Amino acid sequence: MSRSRSRLAADWFTKLRPNATTGDVEHEEVVAAATNVTGTTTASIPTTALASGTANSGTFLRGDRVWVSLSTETIIGLKVYTSSGTWTKPSGCSKVKVTVVGGGGNGGYGYSSGDNAGAGGGGGAGGVAIDVIDVSAVSSISVTVGGAGGTSSFGSYCSATGGATGAAGNNGTAAGGAGGTGVGGIFNVTSSSGDASVKLGTYVATSGAGGNTSLGFGSGGLIVSVRDVGGMGEYGKSGIGFGAGGSGGASEDGQNRPGGAGAPGLVIIEEFA
Repeated sequence: MSRSRSRLAADWFTKLRPNATTGDVEHEEVVAAATNVTGTTTASIPTTALASGTANSGTFLRGDRVWVSLSTETIIGLKVYTSSGTWTKPSGCSKVKVTVVGGGGNGGYGYSSGDNAGAGGGGGAGGVAIDVIDVSAVSSISVTVGGAGGTSSFGSYCSATGGATGAAGNNGTAAGGAGGTGVGGIFNVTSSSGDASVKLGTYVATSGAGGNTSLGFGSGGLIVSVRDVGGMGEYGKSGIGFGAGGSGGASEDGQNRPGGAGAPGLVIIEEFA
């Protein structure tokens, strides 16, 4: 490669462009602004000098210096399972992207006796697993959707365990339930635990909130006070959406109350040609 220019300073820059015929990347020195400067020159640089793979109109240069084919896959369908069933492969489907969410854990029971208060911990959120699966050789796959604290799964490919139930609070505080975990996916999430309950002195307690998922929200904690006139305690609230934990129950003066139910799990299947 050569170039010629006068002794007068000039502004030069380099252009890289793919050759549509050979696939090589062409290197060009260009004069942007100058006077009394002669010529520009071009040369070809083999793509192997820049990255591995083949450069052409159907590839792009990835950040790790590899030429990668552009995806030509097309989504042809979407199935959402809120209860267990069987997925049947539609005509033309070769791959699926699956999102599996376990059921949220129940909130813990709130117990108290005498002139006292107690509250349960929040339920943990269900785990999440995301996977991309080649289904060209199968015709149907079993889908399991977990209820409160239950495991959801897509056949034997991937699954997500449910969140644990919050601990019971007996005249005091209690721990939140652990979050569930995704298993077998290319992306697996251990979801958030439920919050612990809080005791404020002898007479006041707040139950723990449920854990959250990307598709559901745990219900907030509930506060009770023995000094409330006619206080009857508070029932825990159910998780909202999918996979969220329920809040703990809150008790005063022996008015024991259960925690809220965890939200059920979910399985989403995106179908690709």
